[in-house]
Amino acid sequence: MHRQPRQVVPEADAVDRPGRRLLIVDGDRLTRWSVESYLSDSFVVVSAASAEEAARRLAADRFDAVVVADDLPDGGASNVERLAQERNAGVMVVRTVIESARGRGESGAARLEKPFELSRLAALLGVARRKKEV
Repeated sequence: MHRQPRQVVPEADAVDRPGRRLLIVDGDRLTRWSVESYLSDSFVVVSAASAEEAARRLAADRFDAVVVADDLPDGGASNVERLAQERNAGVMVVRTVIESARGRGESGAARLEKPFELSRLAALLGVARRKKEV
């Protein structure tokens, strides 16, 4: 009797990542890169530099979470939030805000003041980060 070897799936992929998609929308390339790098073990991360690009991505895919900069021009953050909720009523939306914009708007999105710690964003998204053993 020959047994097939058991496939081992890394813990982070087994728990956090399968099918979970995150869209990060921010005009700042460093912010997009930082969020993508930090959360790539927990989500399939897709980024957009503008509300227009985000609208195209939202039309093409379904996302479980969206992180959107509140300072996008021309009401872009509100449009991104609305489109995300139309596509997936259960989507988690986090708006990153600058201090002067705090309290602005009546959206149901969680708000995170810039500059923010990536660990706070992960906590808002319900991601339990695990320390990697070396």
